[in-house]
Amino acid sequence: MYRDRYINRNNPRRIEPLDKPLDTYVVLDTETTGLHPEEGATIIEIGALLVTPGNENARPRSEQLIDPQRPLPEFISRLTGISDGMLRDKPTADAAMLRFHQWLDDVWPAGRPLTVIAHNAEFDIGFLDAAERAHDPDANEFDCRWLCTKEMSWELNPRKRHHRVSDLIADYRIGDVEEHRALSDAIQEQMIYRALCREASMKAKWNEMSTVLDEQGRDQPAGFVSQHPRGAGIERSGSPSCAVEPDLDEHDSGHDGRRHHMHRVFGKNHPNK
Repeated sequence: MYRDRYINRNNPRRIEPLDKPLDTYVVLDTETTGLHPEEGATIIEIGALLVTPGNENARPRSEQLIDPQRPLPEFISRLTGISDGMLRDKPTADAAMLRFHQWLDDVWPAGRPLTVIAHNAEFDIGFLDAAERAHDPDANEFDCRWLCTKEMSWELNPRKRHHRVSDLIADYRIGDVEEHRALSDAIQEQMIYRALCREASMKAKWNEMSTVLDEQGRDQPAGFVSQHPRGAGIERSGSPSCAVEPDLDEHDSGHDGRRHHMHRVFGKNHPNK
């Protein structure tokens, strides 16, 4: 299938998107100078927000512009609205990763492996891997497990032609415009994940449908297996937050059209985000 060309199902960091809904994760998005870090493209912005049960009205957020130490391609400036002047005197990739790690240390629950959700996650994680090596030459990769909402959309709607952020925010009535800025796109991608979780529940597509007891002793479908805490077994909670979470406020609106244009400009064979 089309998606199989771009999804490495053997990646040890990959989370099966329809295994079970997650309720504790970091949604992130990046803006970059191009498509491939191994060909010299670099990260210019990281945006992220933490999602935990009950924090929909006060989600910790991180937003950081990054100096690529080279002029931006004109197309990237037009697409994102980020100019060379905006990046002047901003942290370089190694310093930006230090700040990002400090934010994660402050907000991520202690004792759990970091779980990241992104749209076309291998793209964003690949750039974070490169930035992590700039930050720590002894590191091989950014330490996380990740779930891809583009793969999840493919799995739920295999006949749908496009699964880009711009398509999905329209399909699920999340928004009209993809802004191509990291934090606003990450907010939209969280809303996409929530919508995909609802759709998976409606279609009974979750792989794990066992029954557990909630705190009041009622039978509940196992909506979530959170993480594998270090040295511990699997934790379960009740219904997934993505299925019951109230709508975000008007500030939570918010990259895939970018990928579409990038293919034409850079001539790269890379999946649209």
